[in-house]
Amino acid sequence: GRIIGGNLADTIGPLQSYMLMSAAQTIAVFFFPLVTGMASIYVLSGLFGVFYSGVMAAFIVIVRFMVPANYLARSMAVVSAAGWVGMGLGGWQGGFVFDLTGDYIWSFRNAAAAGVINVSILVLFFFSIKRARIRFAAAQFAT
Repeated sequence: GRIIGGNLADTIGPLQSYMLMSAAQTIAVFFFPLVTGMASIYVLSGLFGVFYSGVMAAFIVIVRFMVPANYLARSMAVVSAAGWVGMGLGGWQGGFVFDLTGDYIWSFRNAAAAGVINVSILVLFFFSIKRARIRFAAAQFAT
């Protein structure tokens, strides 16, 4: 996943790679409650792991892209900690929702909803950066 994510980041750009891997991860987590056989769950789990690794490879580059070098270590710590807290709370939430409902479908639906929110934020970043580059280029052209 890290190799695929890294190559994808080199090919289409780190933010686009992050968005694509996050979207694929979200789709994979949505399908977990729908699979029935052991072979299917292994394949889906493997794909999810590849997408998750691709996300991890891309976000390191994204953080460097988004912050100045003198803030990189602090920024990586904050982003990593937020990701770990989110993954930890997601696991806890999954168990809590299972205890309430007796089924994991809502836990996976909540995870998919979090993924949709994540991808939406990434898309907003993408268009915000694109607009800023266009304004910068226009300002450079005008001078």
